[in-house]
Amino acid sequence: MPKMLSFLPFFLLIMLLQGCAGSTERAYRGPERSSDQLATLLVQSPAQLRAIDGDTTYDRKILAGTLMDTRRIELTPGLHEFVLYYDNEDASTWPFGATLKATSGVKISTRLSGGKLYKVRSHIFPNRMLYLWIEEYQDFDAIPGSAERARAKGKDLFKEGKYHESLEFYAKALEMAPDFAFAHYDAAWAYIKLGEPEQAKAHLHKAAELLPGFPYIYSSLGGIAYNEDRWQACSTYFGRALQIRPNAANYADRAYCDLKLHQYEAAVSGYSDHVRLAEHVDPTVYYNRAIAYEHLGDFDAARKDRMKYESLTH
Repeated sequence: MPKMLSFLPFFLLIMLLQGCAGSTERAYRGPERSSDQLATLLVQSPAQLRAIDGDTTYDRKILAGTLMDTRRIELTPGLHEFVLYYDNEDASTWPFGATLKATSGVKISTRLSGGKLYKVRSHIFPNRMLYLWIEEYQDFDAIPGSAERARAKGKDLFKEGKYHESLEFYAKALEMAPDFAFAHYDAAWAYIKLGEPEQAKAHLHKAAELLPGFPYIYSSLGGIAYNEDRWQACSTYFGRALQIRPNAANYADRAYCDLKLHQYEAAVSGYSDHVRLAEHVDPTVYYNRAIAYEHLGDFDAARKDRMKYESLTH
């Protein structure tokens, strides 16, 4: 049994700052970037950051001893994996880890910097590793307020199931701001709901051109390819989404595409990632993984998955 620690909440505040203090740690490779291209992670907690994306040079280097003690870490948009220790113990032993709740004990905020907006998300996966990912949004200063209001009205209509009406407002938003990536993305989903995939794909490809770091564009394209039995495109799009952000559902969807492509090792890997990350696993995942195992000649693993499938469906 892991040692249970006296629990004190920790806070990871992710904010975008115009300037960087002298105590800032640079946690990205390549040439130096301007502040509007970076997110600054503020660590305020009695916790120790031991590694970022597998780089252990931060071990014992970034330690916030009190809530008044702050360390700054510069990060680029994308997925980041953190190993945090608390009282010199592995963070996986923290009491909140056993709850498997997505944001228990984690508080995150985002702000504008230099006109650039980033959305920061977090998740504590069932393996209790904390992930943060930073999604790059557009320069909202370049988007007229009237265009954003038209998009917001379209989203309200979309939620009411009024897809044709929502498209009218997305069109108004794009008339005022042709490069408004989120209006393209929202319009695509209205077309998906209306059963017009070609129109949806056109808007999604434009959104990807404008906002290549937004993972939902690629999972949406993957979903369309899935429905059209275009398995290679399906696998590629879901793979691109997973590169930006891990997602249990996307692992399962890509695995099914790989299964249809007779790429059985990739299918087993994808389904296994899904089982590892999903809080609830659909029985068909075990059924399909058993098929992949059988093609690979691993009949013992296939038998276990068949038994798991039977136990969940009977």
